[in-house]
Amino acid sequence: MDTKDTLTLIARIQHMCSNPILPTAYSESLSYIQQLACFSDKLNEVIERLNEFTVNYEGYVQEQLKPFTNRLSAMEERLDTVEDAVDAKIAQLESEVATAIKDNQTYVNSTVTDLRTYVYQTDKDLRSYVDSNIAKITTDVDVKLDTAIKQMETYVTGEISKQLSIIFAYIDEHNDDIKIWVTATLDKFLQDLPKNDLVVINPITGVVDTLQNTLNAIANACKWNSLNCNEWDALQLTVDDFDAKAMTAYTIDWMSREKLLPHKWAYMYSPFSGQWVTIESVVNQLADFHKTEPTDGAITAGDYDKAQLTAQAFDDLSMTAYMYDWHARRFIKVA
Repeated sequence: MDTKDTLTLIARIQHMCSNPILPTAYSESLSYIQQLACFSDKLNEVIERLNEFTVNYEGYVQEQLKPFTNRLSAMEERLDTVEDAVDAKIAQLESEVATAIKDNQTYVNSTVTDLRTYVYQTDKDLRSYVDSNIAKITTDVDVKLDTAIKQMETYVTGEISKQLSIIFAYIDEHNDDIKIWVTATLDKFLQDLPKNDLVVINPITGVVDTLQNTLNAIANACKWNSLNCNEWDALQLTVDDFDAKAMTAYTIDWMSREKLLPHKWAYMYSPFSGQWVTIESVVNQLADFHKTEPTDGAITAGDYDKAQLTAQAFDDLSMTAYMYDWHARRFIKVA
């Protein structure tokens, strides 16, 4: 047992009383010191009796509390067992709910995909029929087409209603949020579906769009190498400057950026002129610079003519293209 729960015993009184050799009083009565010594002895006896009672009382109390302590420990253990069982049950319910929601979402996504595929296929079949019989269609083609589209919309709406009824019946008891999401998604899909135009999935936006808008988006995406209006204005070209570029309409529309705003990685400052020129021109200048060795460098066309070599004589030199380009003077003597 913890010492702080143990009753504190009373210490005995320490006194320094002694029996003197000589009497302290010349009478039959006890002196003050003798009286105090007798009182101390009696008080110590009382203290010892009280301490014995304290120890016995403490043991008695602990003995009486032991059954209750054991019952309390058993109740705590049982409570821990119940808590563990409740936690396990909650975890199981959470897992079952998560699985049910995931299954519902998968079913909804699959149903929406099937509906979208059906709408696309129906529209494709209808337009294929119209295209194959275009020569037979008279002035009432617009009326017939509108009627067919309305019938298609009515049929699709009916199919969607049927599927919605199935979906709602399945998910109604599981999650109201799924019902709201499905309704909003299908309503938006029907509202965004073009009524009188061929529809495709726009690869730029990833959504259903008309064929014309999709072609325009693809064309704009391919014009990454053309300038926009602000970039044209920033060039501040005069009419003469623009005319001097001699660009075709195709070049202006598709490659104006490359022609007028060359990328910085393709240019550098020339070590010869200090001007901002293409890297290609600098490489060619460096190559020409290293080909000017008088006895071991390259030769010009004029030097080759002066050598007056025949085809057989040139073939006998057995030069590679690299040797001819860089060390022709080593083989061909120029006067």
